[in-house]
Amino acid sequence: MQYGETRNAHSYFKSNTGYRFITKSERNTCFKVSVPKPEGGCQYASVGYFRIGERRAMRAAINKRNKIGKRLWGKYWNRVRTDFTLLSRLPRSLEPRIWTGETGLQYYCFDYMSDVFDGDKEEWVYKKVHRKVSISRLGRLAAYAQVKRLILEVYKTDIGLLKFMNRNVGTEFL
Repeated sequence: MQYGETRNAHSYFKSNTGYRFITKSERNTCFKVSVPKPEGGCQYASVGYFRIGERRAMRAAINKRNKIGKRLWGKYWNRVRTDFTLLSRLPRSLEPRIWTGETGLQYYCFDYMSDVFDGDKEEWVYKKVHRKVSISRLGRLAAYAQVKRLILEVYKTDIGLLKFMNRNVGTEFL
């Protein structure tokens, strides 16, 4: 289907139906609905179209997907449904990790995906950014606090969603 939610998405986000989280079965008997859960995994459902027809079954599959998504995600469902890279960009935890270099010095590090405007292509591009802060130079607590503030600054728009997903946010100490 050329009309659907994924017509403007990259090829790896497209499904064989044109709608997000809905695919057509291999045997051509039903539409499969697989909505990701906030805590991980997916919730599955299916709508058969052998008797009711493909068009009515697609509408029923979209309604079923939206009901399941609204029940699982609440107010964040529309954002999860429309933002193709949201679930892959979010971190598992907002805690920095300790990294030991070749010289034996320890650092607090974190990586994130950043939106960068590319002037040549005139479009927004995702770029992986790596930050590290020296523990030996600042001390363990100061380095942790500095990296934690950087992480919270980067993900400030997603803090509510991360708390809803029960990811380790830990913002009450800073």
